[in-house]
Amino acid sequence: MSNPFEAVWNTLKTLVDKEPKSPLHVGEVMSIWTYLAMIDEAIRYEEVGLNTTTDNEVKELLIDAKKICESQSQRLSDFMNLIS
Repeated sequence: MSNPFEAVWNTLKTLVDKEPKSPLHVGEVMSIWTYLAMIDEAIRYEEVGLNTTTDNEVKELLIDAKKICESQSQRLSDFMNLIS
């Protein structure tokens, strides 16, 4: 390490730098869409489980899982709409 102050300065510049970010790589976008499709499919399976189970503990778990998946799905959808 040549100069610790230079290293700190370079780190601070990267945090403050407002240059436009490069667009997402096609592989990254494809992975996001794949993950979004998997989450939406998981939501459907959780709904099937909710409609077919009578165990209250399982229902609570499925409701929590569904809420988490819906939140992730919404965040990813908003992100994809933002970058398009």
